[in-house]
Formats: sequence, C-alpha cells, structure tokens
Amino acid sequence: MPDVHRLFRCLQLAIAVSIAASASAQTIAFEVASVKASPPPPGNPFGFPTRSVVRIDRRGQFSGSQLTLRELIRRAYDLPDFQIEGGPAWLTSERFEVAAKPPQTAAVPVSAETMRSMLQSLLSNRFHVKAHTESREMAVFRLIAAGRDGKPSDQLRPSKVDCPSIRASRGAETPPDDGSKPECGISYRMNMPTRTMTMELNGESLSELMRALVTETRRPVIDDTGLRGTFDGTLTFVPEPLPGFPPAPGPAPEGVSVFTALQELFGLKLEPGRGSVSVLVIESADRPTEN
Repeated sequence: MPDVHRLFRCLQLAIAVSIAASASAQTIAFEVASVKASPPPPGNPFGFPTRSVVRIDRRGQFSGSQLTLRELIRRAYDLPDFQIEGGPAWLTSERFEVAAKPPQTAAVPVSAETMRSMLQSLLSNRFHVKAHTESREMAVFRLIAAGRDGKPSDQLRPSKVDCPSIRASRGAETPPDDGSKPECGISYRMNMPTRTMTMELNGESLSELMRALVTETRRPVIDDTGLRGTFDGTLTFVPEPLPGFPPAPGPAPEGVSVFTALQELFGLKLEPGRGSVSVLVIESADRPTEN
C-alpha cells in the first residue's frame, strides 16, 4: 500500500510549485498610465538635440516628457542603444509625454526591477511592442586590473559608505538634488576651459562603472577584474563627442582619453576583443492611442 502521507506531501509541494510559477509569471503593471504626443520643443540656435526629462518618486510614479519610444525601451530593458535593433522608422523621431502611477499594492519604495517590469508592461499595452532577444558576436572591451602586481591603483578606493543600502531604501527614485542623502553613484562635471570631464565614483560598483564607460567606448564592457564591493575615485578625461551634438568651437581639449585615464589613475585597462552580447530586436510597435 502506498505511503499516503508521502503522496499527500508530494501533492502539496506540486501545488506550491505551481502557484509560485504562476505568481512569478505575472507581470506588475502601472495602475494608471497616460501617454500622449509631446508638443514640439522650442528650437535652439546651437543645433543641440532635444533633451528628454524623467522623474520617478519613491512610490514609483513615473513622469517623462519629450521621450522617444527608443528611450522608453532603453529604460525598460536597461540597455544601451547599440543593444537595441529594429523597430518602426518613428522609433527615435516622435516624442511622447508619459505619466504613470503604480498599483496601490506595490511595495514602497518601488525597486528598479519593478519599475522596469512596469515600463515593459506599458510598452506592451500602449505601444504594442513585440520584441525578442538574440545573442550576437560583436566587438567588446574587457576591463582588467593592470596596476602594480595585477591590482588596481590606490586611487580606486574601497568605499566607506553603505551605498547599496541607501539605494535599496531609495528604490527606483530619481536621486534627490537637495543633499539630503549621501551622494551615491556616479556624478559628472565639465571643466572649462580645458573641456575635460570629471567622473566621480561614490560608493559605486565596477559593474556600474562599466555601464558609464559605454558612453565613451561605444561598445559593451566586460568585467574581468575579479574585484568585488563598491569604490570611490575620480577620473578626469577628454569625453568623446556626443552623437547628434555639433562640435564645440574653440581650441582642442587639453587632457587624456578615458582609456589613458583609467590606466594612469585607477590601474585599470580596457582591452579590445570579441564577445557574445545579448541584443533586443524590436519586431513591431504601434503609435499609442492618446488618453
């Protein structure tokens, strides 16, 4: 005779697994979301591209203006431009105003992961975005420790501020500008008249540094340093020209590239190579119906 208690216990576990799988498959969505076309931005005599503005509060309320669909996709999937392919011709040209509120049952603060999930739902429900991921072989940079004895330099210092806890308490909220919390993350400052950029790491991981470096390298950066934890440090370098911006007038910048600054100041090196990179392919999308 079979062990009834064992069979009953197996049935309980099977039901629990099924419920857990069903719950994990559910996608959290904004409770209310307004999407409408942005009014044309005022022109400027310098030829600068239109700048979008996004704010997220602790409760997960999202507001954005002058947003392209490509920018929304980039935020929703946390990807740089070169890892997004396909989509309609208006993906980068038409701009939208978005105001969205999470469900009342959402935990506060709303995490960055939850915010991305809600944005993905918005893309599916309002823009009917259909997409899939593919692995592509492409040019990459590998970040390695290249200082003395194969270690980074002393100018890349382990942080004494518990920024991971601070960021967890802040969730997806746009960092405040009033100085009410320790400065955690990566900040930037332009230096005139040398026209160099200063990048300050404050309690930041190397994975976030690599994300920031993508703006300069224009290709994925893979961490091969083996370093863990968060760091403080300051880099000053000549930034790469931003796509779409006109060249700045005046004399050439005075300084070194980000490649040289990383090696001289942090004891880190970017080595070119090839690697497998995940790419999001946009199959189709529709213009949203305003509400």
